[in-house]
Amino acid sequence: MADFDDPSVEAFIQSFREQLNDEENWPDVARELGLPPQADGGQPASGAASAPGAAFGLPAAGVPAGLTEGVARRFFTPPPPRPQVTLPPARDGVRLLTVRVDVDEVKPAVWRRIEVRSDVTMAQFHDVIQATLGWADAHLHRFTLGPKKDVWRGPFLASVADVEMGDDLDEASGVETEVVLDQVLRAPGDRVFYVYDFGDDWVHTIKVEKVVELATSGTPDADGPLAECVAGRNACPLEDSGGPWQYNELVQGHKARNLSPEYAEWVPPGWDPARFSVDEANAAIVVLSKENEALQRIAEEGAVDPSSMLGQTLRRASPRAQVVLLGSVSRARKEHVEPTDAERADALRSWVTLIGMLAEGPLPLTQAGYLKPDTVGRIVDALGIWTHGSSRREMDVVPVTALRESLKTMGYARHYRGEFVLTKRGQLVAKAIAAGELEQLWRDLAAALVPAKADEFEACARTLYALLVASAFPQEHTYEMIRELIADVGWRMPDGSPPRWRDIGPCVWPMMRMLEHVEQDWRLRRSGQDYTPAARALAFDAVAELADTSGTQRNPG
Repeated sequence: MADFDDPSVEAFIQSFREQLNDEENWPDVARELGLPPQADGGQPASGAASAPGAAFGLPAAGVPAGLTEGVARRFFTPPPPRPQVTLPPARDGVRLLTVRVDVDEVKPAVWRRIEVRSDVTMAQFHDVIQATLGWADAHLHRFTLGPKKDVWRGPFLASVADVEMGDDLDEASGVETEVVLDQVLRAPGDRVFYVYDFGDDWVHTIKVEKVVELATSGTPDADGPLAECVAGRNACPLEDSGGPWQYNELVQGHKARNLSPEYAEWVPPGWDPARFSVDEANAAIVVLSKENEALQRIAEEGAVDPSSMLGQTLRRASPRAQVVLLGSVSRARKEHVEPTDAERADALRSWVTLIGMLAEGPLPLTQAGYLKPDTVGRIVDALGIWTHGSSRREMDVVPVTALRESLKTMGYARHYRGEFVLTKRGQLVAKAIAAGELEQLWRDLAAALVPAKADEFEACARTLYALLVASAFPQEHTYEMIRELIADVGWRMPDGSPPRWRDIGPCVWPMMRMLEHVEQDWRLRRSGQDYTPAARALAFDAVAELADTSGTQRNPG
């Protein structure tokens, strides 16, 4: 029971007395206090009986202080203090805990599986959760200790914000900056609970799945990163979306394409509630690990010439985007494999075929500047190009247009008096091909993927696409990643909005069409269908910064 000499209780009693004598507020006061409603369920009758509190049998002419205090004493019972637990001291040595973090009551399920060192502080673990889930760390949070799930009344750890505001420190079982994970989670099955945003109340259940002893200090696994995300499912809920129940309705509406106008305007463009990338989650973790110099190591390994397009993009990017870019550079260099002569010849087959046809003589064009149907048919048959129908008009066979345009970009051929003819540069390459030399063709094709004459926006988009292809970035997330990176470095449309894929696509599509010829696959790319080693090798050579740091432009003028 409360101490009624406590100033806070006296303040409550005074406030209650004032509200009780205010007829307009009376229904709200009664509802908050859980007082019984009128017997007839209606409003008090007019006259004396309609005075504030009449329905409760209180005097019509005001409410005496004694009665008010009695009602307050009856209904004002402060909650019991939170229980406290004494945490064990941290054990010697370092362990690797595999934990699963689930966002409770969200459908479809949102979860992450994280491998985390036992010696991280709970404050660092908070950062890891934020990074791997994808939260913005824009609201308050708190850890509640297990094993029982009682996030609002159970034992808890004080957060940094709690310390700064001096809130509830006497009730806390510890401070998250001073408690390490090993004191809270030790064995498979151990649980702790994490609440983020006290308005939306995103409750996370964290459960230990596995514990492994790490080697002694000084070895790579003992001195490695604080944490690594190894699996997960679905995108993090949107910030400020109202909590699990409202978010679930939002996801269902999005899935059914039946969002209200308010929701449709609020949801970010291109939002996909099913999207999740382990690479992106780990890139975000690396940003958190600046104190361990992990970001600096990546920067050193993936150094690029600052004057290059990629270097300029890096300078303008946020730390998180820098990690993605530098990590992609490092991964592309590490995994790059030069194609064999046979692999290179197979990848260049389309260009060798068309250059060979041009070496035999000019190819006639239609008045609109397209190759004539009989020529298109010869190319289709020679390369086995898949088409939608029997039409052999070039405008109906996009791969042929892409092939013809790429020869123009490389400076190998041009339109001249109604014909498509080889230039002097093209004639030299044709002779080299006839002699079995394909190196120049390969270099020029790589340079054409990111042509020197492209404007800055197109060059940026093509460079990013080539980099992600070269680094074997998951193809199903490539479009969204390019969109995010371009927006991150500051590109905006004339109306001030960030570029969408429909703005970026026209810059990248010619490059994608050329890579289709390298792979000899002319159908639309399926989700999750990654590029072949030959295409990745060509994309690698398209970004000069990957091969060296001199910034030398190899693109033909």
